[in-house]
Amino acid sequence: MDKATIQMLANLSKLQLTEAEQDQAQAQMTRLLDDFGRLAALDTDDVEASPYPLSTQNRMREDHPGEPLDREDVLQNAPATRAGAFCVPRVIDG
Repeated sequence: MDKATIQMLANLSKLQLTEAEQDQAQAQMTRLLDDFGRLAALDTDDVEASPYPLSTQNRMREDHPGEPLDREDVLQNAPATRAGAFCVPRVIDG
């Protein structure tokens, strides 16, 4: 990555980099792009696509219903209530 590209990226990012910071950014971006190049060269034809890098499995616990909470106890710390419910600010006009 050349110095002009670093200056353009800094300008687009609204960054004011010193000469030393530009040199450091250029070295880091060059290394990063080289790493991406090595990753792109890997043969991934036989690798199944996955949203997770490691296999995962949900560990579900048993659902045991308990006693319901008392409405007055639940609402006692609410900043505002009306008709036995929480009052929240309106987020949609209408």
